[in-house]
Amino acid sequence: MANIKVTIFDKNKNFYRLLGLTNPQTTRADGLFNFLVEPGIYYLTTSLPSGYSFTASPNLHPNYIKIYHKADGSNSIYKPDEPIVEEIDTPEEVRNGRPNIEHRDIPLDPGTNTPYVSEPKTIVYKFVKLGGVTTFDGRVSHPFSIVTLNQGETKLAEVRSDRFGFYEVEVSNSKIKQNMDIVITYTKADLKTIDLIEMTWKKNINKILSYFLSIFAPTANAQTKIKILAPSSTLTVSPILSYVEGYAYDGNGKVLPNATVRLRLNMNKAVYYSTTADKNGYFLIPPKHTPIFPYYFEIVSETGQAHTYSTTAFTNQNEEYLDDVKINLIAGVRENKQVTKNAEEVLTPAKPQINTTNKSQSNKTKSSSFLTILIILISLVLSGIVVYFILKNKKTSFTSP
Repeated sequence: MANIKVTIFDKNKNFYRLLGLTNPQTTRADGLFNFLVEPGIYYLTTSLPSGYSFTASPNLHPNYIKIYHKADGSNSIYKPDEPIVEEIDTPEEVRNGRPNIEHRDIPLDPGTNTPYVSEPKTIVYKFVKLGGVTTFDGRVSHPFSIVTLNQGETKLAEVRSDRFGFYEVEVSNSKIKQNMDIVITYTKADLKTIDLIEMTWKKNINKILSYFLSIFAPTANAQTKIKILAPSSTLTVSPILSYVEGYAYDGNGKVLPNATVRLRLNMNKAVYYSTTADKNGYFLIPPKHTPIFPYYFEIVSETGQAHTYSTTAFTNQNEEYLDDVKINLIAGVRENKQVTKNAEEVLTPAKPQINTTNKSQSNKTKSSSFLTILIILISLVLSGIVVYFILKNKKTSFTSP
């Protein structure tokens, strides 16, 4: 449940204060809360939405113990006024020199009221291009959600998140189209229909700790026999290009000669690399200057007007050129040859210049040119006919008496 306030109290049930500690904490879409505290004994309370109760005997489905449990597999359901001992009191904790994470799940019982329902949402995600694959990983708000990656009607990959919502999946760059966004769809699992769930706390304890410390490295674990509900939420991302080659355009599809081209990182909008297009608007950025993380284009004209484009938008703008030269910017292939790290051999465009008129007017221009040629041809034919009759008349006048 989202937007629930969770408050922590000390052993005397007094409001706990610690420098740097946020107390209470408000949950997000995944319902997660975490308090980094000193060793001691603690208690928890929560705010209550209308119609809900926090009780020592909540009405829980028996399958939930397969999802919500402690490191040793025992029940993690928290009850009112239950002390939480966060101390070094086991051989493992003595060896580590610190207490293990004390995990508690707080059930809020709706009684006879309609229970709260929410759809899976992205908590955090990242994707990175490493060599010949792009790796997607993240955390979704709901346990055991199915995570599907699609480009149009093509399914690139599918994986199920673990009970904490972590997932990771690799996609070969050869399967990813350069001119289409990737849509990540989360599909909710019906936890009441779970037949068998592997107790994965020990496998995930380091991931949870890392998540608390904002060091994110999840792994998705396969589960079995879970009923899947309808897809409920999506996330759209643009592919990461291995290298960049093409022409700089403005928002109206007109080529911008001598434009400044910058690659900016999606994560913080920082400029990763900058170059300048030539007099025809052409530019190339070799693989050694393209980031492995998601980025977008900022193209600034000579007059200072800035235009921003996703990698998908850029490849669509340059679709004709990329097709003609047989360029795959994701795989880093040009005319069936792998583009090297420096790409010095392709610093010159395969075509010296392209049509620099507005792309949206290109069809009109072609039609206009055709009409002009047709008019010229008709004029020539008519002129020929006129000349023919003039000469004929002249010839006739010379032979007449």
